[in-house]
Amino acid sequence: PPGFVNLTSLTLMDASNNMLHSLPAKLGNMRSLEELHCQDNELLVLPESICNCTNLHTLELRNNFIERLPGKIHYLTNLTHLSVRNNKVQVLPSVLCQNPLLANLDIDQNPILDPPVLVLKQGFQAVMAYLRRMYDVYFTGHLDLSGLDLKDLPADLLGALNLNAGSDEDGGGGAPSPRSIAMRNKVAQNKGFKAPKRGGPSPIVRLTLTGNHLEYLPPFVGELSALKDLRIDGTLKEPPHHILADGLPSIQTYLRKIGSSRATGTLDLEGMLLSTVQLHYYKLSGLTTLSLSRNDLAEVPHEVIGYKSLTWLDVSFNRLTAIPSTIDALERLRHLNVKGNGITKVPDFLYHRTALLHLSLSNNRITELATPTEGFRPLTGPESPIKASGRSPTRQATGRPK
Repeated sequence: PPGFVNLTSLTLMDASNNMLHSLPAKLGNMRSLEELHCQDNELLVLPESICNCTNLHTLELRNNFIERLPGKIHYLTNLTHLSVRNNKVQVLPSVLCQNPLLANLDIDQNPILDPPVLVLKQGFQAVMAYLRRMYDVYFTGHLDLSGLDLKDLPADLLGALNLNAGSDEDGGGGAPSPRSIAMRNKVAQNKGFKAPKRGGPSPIVRLTLTGNHLEYLPPFVGELSALKDLRIDGTLKEPPHHILADGLPSIQTYLRKIGSSRATGTLDLEGMLLSTVQLHYYKLSGLTTLSLSRNDLAEVPHEVIGYKSLTWLDVSFNRLTAIPSTIDALERLRHLNVKGNGITKVPDFLYHRTALLHLSLSNNRITELATPTEGFRPLTGPESPIKASGRSPTRQATGRPK
């Protein structure tokens, strides 16, 4: 009840094993509070004002439905024990590393995405060291994730860092407060890096990923607008090696295309000199339009058959010699462009795809066409929905017809 906040001399409150959905918004008025036990309730959120209870050393919140910790939790400078076991927490705020006395952190049985699982398995010290690296980004511009034996990076690492969202003043939960930034700005400037403004662009100028087991770079790397220095191992399989060799601008261009396709459903990799693609790393299940035109592909990538929502596929001007039967699994496919390849035969299954609207077979080596099924019509519209939008193609593949 709200009246509890008037008990300003209270040092211990035990409200465990009830059916509480929330705590009073003015809980922070109880500044003498040292222990708060709210386990086994139905709490969804914690009031930001709890961070005013600076004498608090024990915060017990296990077995609730809490999704995030307060963005100013580092204000609890006397906190030694924090339990959020069996909640819904996905991200630990980096400012948690600034709680100087914290010795017992129980975060088991949460769907935590950041820190990564491999870090969580290494225990408390590893978690705090990871959070400290994340926190330091705001003052050095260097995100150092080296030597962590990671197999994956958190998909929403920018969200975990709170770089593209509000600050902790808005309940964002990741970034240090403007006061903290001001306190350390002088140190940061000595290193040639200016601490970011609230809500500003990503401050990451250097990203170090060496000493891990990563096989691909996640799309968020393409969104790091200030990035100047990317350090990676030679074990990466995606982006393709020739793009990695081209340097940071090419890497970010490629990854931005991957990232934007998740929102638009359209992936345009035209003219990027691809001989292979391994798009399965990116889990692009919602693709509706895919252009792999003007590359150096000898076959249609196998993972394409997993894109069940695909309606438009453009693999023109590559080195294909056949249209694989696996394409028949794309039940929603309405537009297929395979012109400018070395295809010699139209597979029988295409003649039964009565829902197919546009088919381009020109500039191949086809010697015979069977009678198409009634209802089928040749390509009369634009060759690609990407070109139809007025966008110009990227680099042209060497030696391919234009």
